[in-house]
Amino acid sequence: MTFVDATYINTGGGKEILKLFLSKFKPDIILIDKRNNIDLIGIKTHYVKGELDRFYYLKAYKNKIKTYVSLNNLPPNLNLKCKVIIYFHNTLYFSSSNFKYSLARQLQFYVKSLYIKFLNRNDYQWVVQTNLVKTNLSGFLNISNNKIHELPFFDSKYGDQKFSNTNFIYVSDDSNHKNQDNLIESFILASQKTSKHLTLILTISHRSVSTPKNLTIVFKGYIDKQKILELYENSKFLIYPSLGESFGLPLIEAANHGCKVIASDLPYVHEIIRPSLTFNPYSVESISNSILKAVETDNLPETKVLVENKLDNFIDFIISQDVQR
Repeated sequence: MTFVDATYINTGGGKEILKLFLSKFKPDIILIDKRNNIDLIGIKTHYVKGELDRFYYLKAYKNKIKTYVSLNNLPPNLNLKCKVIIYFHNTLYFSSSNFKYSLARQLQFYVKSLYIKFLNRNDYQWVVQTNLVKTNLSGFLNISNNKIHELPFFDSKYGDQKFSNTNFIYVSDDSNHKNQDNLIESFILASQKTSKHLTLILTISHRSVSTPKNLTIVFKGYIDKQKILELYENSKFLIYPSLGESFGLPLIEAANHGCKVIASDLPYVHEIIRPSLTFNPYSVESISNSILKAVETDNLPETKVLVENKLDNFIDFIISQDVQR
């Protein structure tokens, strides 16, 4: 029996990982966050909330599980005598102090990081999306690299592009490390230095912002995946000022839909794409200069995706663990 644990996955990149995974692999049993509206057909599903629910169902199926797969960063909270695989995709557990989170939020991440270490066992296998995360996770858990497998996966669909020369999009939530404040300030500064009309589309809730006449900022709020793909196809640029990511899925999606990606000059970006243009995300002036260069340069290089979609490899890895058992 293959048991998948998706407790706590209900938004953002984690939800995208879950959907992609289930499009190719059907486990025998899955735990799903109660806040999730994913419709699962043909899979025995338990909608859960929190650690007590996780513990209850793990205990109920303990003797039947051959392979346990966690997609929510956490090892099982019960000692299982089976193969255990944890897909880790949230680096905030060991890097939140680098961003502008409150002390209470940093404490929350710290406590969770201690909990992950407490639950880990020597025979568990971990899966990550990039070599950078692999290196950091190895140090965080004090485990050898051979227990961590680099198997990124993402939606590798390609799209047509129908764009405006000054249309920028930033696909993100409203987390502190996403750096929207600097981005908005940069667009205001850039619009004051050009006669061209600039448009910035954000997938966050509306904010009150005073802008020059030649700048339009659109706050879309949360939108579904199909609408995001449509935004890629109608934008010439993805601008990505995030201060840190475990992967950065929009970087790949936008590039596959023909967008030129302008992004933070940080390691997580260079791990997965060769961007068209980079900037210092901590500097409003640097971001502003990159915006102006993008709209004033006719031959900006195309963005190149550097990673392969290894969803099939991840599924093969799960099956191989099941066979070994």
